[in-house]
Amino acid sequence: EDAGLQLPPGGPGAQIPTDPRIRTVNNHRVSPATVTAVPHERPPFYFACNVEVPGYNGQSSRPCNKKVMNGRCAADHLCPSPAARFMLRLKVSDATGTVYCGAFGEQAEHVAGISAAELAELYMRRESGDIQA
Repeated sequence: EDAGLQLPPGGPGAQIPTDPRIRTVNNHRVSPATVTAVPHERPPFYFACNVEVPGYNGQSSRPCNKKVMNGRCAADHLCPSPAARFMLRLKVSDATGTVYCGAFGEQAEHVAGISAAELAELYMRRESGDIQA
C-alpha cells in the first residue's frame, strides 16, 4: 500500500495531482510510539446517523455519520437507532516528544481493541449503576 504514496512534484505549494491512482503524502510517520493517555472528560464515542446518503463524486452510497441528538442528526434525518462511532482522543509519545491526536471509526477500534458499540454498551451499563461494567 505504501508503494503507491508519493510526494507531490514541485515542492511546497505545488499543485496536487488529480489522478485518483496517485495518493500524496502529507504527514510523517515516526515509530515506535506509545499511547500514554486517553483523556476521559467525555465518552470516546458518539451516536451517528446511519441513514444512507449519496457518496462523494458519484461513488456508492454511504452512512450519513452526523451526530444524533434527540433522534435527529444535523442533516435532519430521523434516526431511531443510531450507531455508536469512535471519536477517540489520544496522547501519543515517542523519543522526540508528545502530541495529542484523534482516531476515528475503524482505526480507533483497532487502537482500543473493542468496537464502539461494545464500549457504548459498557458506558450505558455504568451510567445505570452497574459497577461491573
